[in-house]
Amino acid sequence: MFKKGDRVKEKNNLGIVTAIHTPGTVDVLFDGQDYDVTLIKENPMRKRRNKAHLKLVKPKSKSKRVKKLSQSMRDRLSKSDFIFPKRRSFPIPDIGHGRLALQYGQFPNNRKNLQTIKKVVFKRYPSLIKWWNSHHPEDRWTSASQSRRKMVANPSSSRWKMKKSTQNGQIVYIVSGRVRRGPKVFYTLKNAQDFLDRRKRD
Repeated sequence: MFKKGDRVKEKNNLGIVTAIHTPGTVDVLFDGQDYDVTLIKENPMRKRRNKAHLKLVKPKSKSKRVKKLSQSMRDRLSKSDFIFPKRRSFPIPDIGHGRLALQYGQFPNNRKNLQTIKKVVFKRYPSLIKWWNSHHPEDRWTSASQSRRKMVANPSSSRWKMKKSTQNGQIVYIVSGRVRRGPKVFYTLKNAQDFLDRRKRD
């Protein structure tokens, strides 16, 4: 069923629906014409000679692909538009390129720079934090105040440790180290080991 304002096509002619009368009868203003044409949409129940083979033209969806930067466009970018300004690598002039930088940062050759990439991109485009956390729940990013935890002055507690214990008859894994808030408790060895590995990398 057509609606007023829909783009339609008949053979090779494109037009717009300007009015609807009875079901199946519409007025169409074709491109390049000065007046509307009343057409009868094809009705399988009633065979008519003047039936029109109208088809609805769907609007083209906007491409989500990021526009590629040409060399001249790249040369015009300022140093602040690069994650690594000295090398002029990883340009982030817009949010689309910021998302691309996060994706490229996960490549094996770029893994060592991933923390720097995330820090710069999330500072410039905070809205990407939600996108990152939804796609990478195992490596969630929090605000700078939460991610950089305060170090305890006591040097004896500066090393991360994990020990196995029992609470209420259930086996738990306790990770302790440089966190002021106290040790963290995990109920699976995998989660405890992942947390321990991330803290050691930081």
